[in-house]
Amino acid sequence: MTDSIQVCFTTKLNDYAVEDTPVDVPSSISKGGLAGVLGSLFEMQGLETEKEWDFMVNGELLRTNLEEFLRTHDLTQETIVNVEYFEPAPKPEAGPNMEHDDWISSVAAWAGQPGGAFATGSYDGIVRVWKADGTLECALGGAHTAAVKDVACMTAHGSRGLVSAGKDHALYLWNPPEIVADSTPVVPYGVCREHQGSVDAVAVDPTGSLFCSASWDKTLKIWQAPTPGPGSTTTGAKRRKAAVPEVASRSTLEGHSEAVTATDWPEPGVLYSGGWDHTIREWDASSTMCTRVMHYKTVIHSIVFSKSNGSIASSHGDKTICLWDPRRDTPGPTSRLVSHKGWVARAAWAPSSDYFLASASYDGTALLWDTRSPKDPLHTLCEHEDKALCVAWNGDSMVMSGGADAVLRTSLFKSGK
Repeated sequence: MTDSIQVCFTTKLNDYAVEDTPVDVPSSISKGGLAGVLGSLFEMQGLETEKEWDFMVNGELLRTNLEEFLRTHDLTQETIVNVEYFEPAPKPEAGPNMEHDDWISSVAAWAGQPGGAFATGSYDGIVRVWKADGTLECALGGAHTAAVKDVACMTAHGSRGLVSAGKDHALYLWNPPEIVADSTPVVPYGVCREHQGSVDAVAVDPTGSLFCSASWDKTLKIWQAPTPGPGSTTTGAKRRKAAVPEVASRSTLEGHSEAVTATDWPEPGVLYSGGWDHTIREWDASSTMCTRVMHYKTVIHSIVFSKSNGSIASSHGDKTICLWDPRRDTPGPTSRLVSHKGWVARAAWAPSSDYFLASASYDGTALLWDTRSPKDPLHTLCEHEDKALCVAWNGDSMVMSGGADAVLRTSLFKSGK
């Protein structure tokens, strides 16, 4: 290896662009050294900035010295190395915590309402709706007879809606009001009871009118969300007399050979599922035909599709997060994010970023990733006192995670992604 390398600094930030003349730097130079060289170039051009910078080579964040990076990526030192610089992701700050009475299995926010209300599902069988400042809006109890395993938010019929899925084999439809008196229970406006096993995941289609459930009975079912009734609250006496309307499924999707524990519905005609048979399946929602099968070596705990970059992120029991490109005919994942020390329970893409991803793990941590750095997460968002089971974004400025310590923890970003 040579003692020096020629680099050329590039950026997409026109106000901070330096001349693209190659510069000799030591081969052992790392991120801090590159920042010093870049600062000298700024001074030579009369640019004043106290910004921090991050660096990327060949589409991947630089997290070692330059010589090691080139060696591990089979890149030569004999040519000029283009180093792109940009502002790093902001560091998160701890936001409000929300205490629950039991494990928190799931959390979801209403799309199109950044920093708005969100819902949590808990092992005490209760769904709770919260304001972003940590204030409890309402608790939806008395329906599920076992743990709530997942919640999904929808906006349809001109109001916000909610679907909860549980270990009692049932899904309930809710139309939670924004203000509820403590003594006034909230009644679901529909129940789905056709599954023969725990319903571990639920996803709403982009129109907000359909939703898909994934169950330990090895099937997925597609349901039509009915129009809510004239009122979603009633007195306790009326509630005991009123029967919750049964909702019939529109179709059943069969193909998994083991429990189905994950689903996402990013496009009107296409949905995805994953489960204990180590497969991720793509489905045509109209014909209910499986159109593609992607195989992995361990159980799939969650899947989430990014509308920004078209990739799927899946979480696994081998402590990894896998990235898949459903547009490519590749036999396996395009990348694996490796840092967690326990099962990865959930992953969640930032709504408007191609690269930022949050994850929750049985090691008790929620991490923030830039997928261009697959071995080194950007930040530890929070540390739970027990295993972390769920994570979700509320817009681009808040990440929420919950778990077996029965505390929902939030992380806030001063600027969006």
